[in-house]
Amino acid sequence: PPTDDINTYNLQHLLVPARAVLKRMFSASRQAWLDGARSVTLAYFAEDPLRDDGLRYPLSLVGFWLEIFNFVNQVVDPWNRSVNWLHQQRALPGHIRSTVEDLHQQKGSM
Repeated sequence: PPTDDINTYNLQHLLVPARAVLKRMFSASRQAWLDGARSVTLAYFAEDPLRDDGLRYPLSLVGFWLEIFNFVNQVVDPWNRSVNWLHQQRALPGHIRSTVEDLHQQKGSM
């Protein structure tokens, strides 16, 4: 079963795997669920004794990561590209330029 002391701090500091890895993990997790698995350990932690937290994470973490990856891919990345493009435009009127500057500063908080 998943480790009881997992909190949002643990989850915030985990690296989201690459899309190809996530797709394989998601596919495998569905069968694992049917086979009775309810948790997952992180292989890239097990290979690094300094980062191995020894925790078992809920199997739903894989689906959560896939949602995060899709959100970043479909929303955050295009938004950042748009803000960067606007920021690079030199001929914007003053009031638009100040709005773009505000957006560019907010980008760091995403």
